[in-house]
Amino acid sequence: MKKIYSLNLIAYIKLTTEIDPTYGKDFDGTIYAVFPCCQGVSFAIKQFRDSKCAVNLHSFLNCYKDIRKGIREVE
Repeated sequence: MKKIYSLNLIAYIKLTTEIDPTYGKDFDGTIYAVFPCCQGVSFAIKQFRDSKCAVNLHSFLNCYKDIRKGIREVE
């Protein structure tokens, strides 16, 4: 499992796979998310890096908001 620090990438993976991540905190206080290793998550990361990636903005922002709540619980 790989640590993901980008809030945009975390939101995109959660939005497209509907998998909730596990949040953690590094020794320096940086928050990260961990998703299970599966083809869906790998595919979502590949899609996110494509320059033609598009999402429903309202859904993405709602997902982003949920992630921020999850991060606040870790802090």
